[in-house]
Amino acid sequence: MREWGAGWSSALFYYGDDALNQYRYERLDLRLAKRFRVHGSNLELAALWQQRLDDEPTTAIQNRYDSRHRLSVSAELEF
Repeated sequence: MREWGAGWSSALFYYGDDALNQYRYERLDLRLAKRFRVHGSNLELAALWQQRLDDEPTTAIQNRYDSRHRLSVSAELEF
């Protein structure tokens, strides 16, 4: 994880396993976030990009996905 200043942060994670339920599993996650101060509270907006680096199913052969990447966004409010 890295704090860049001015409320910006980022993180890069790698997950890997040679035999997760008999299948190889590799994934790379990139998270980018911006923290704001709003009326005495903290608001964090974040985006998470997950990229599968393999072409294996997840836990069972029928669990195959059309896309090997996923993007999600989140908002966190601390008061």
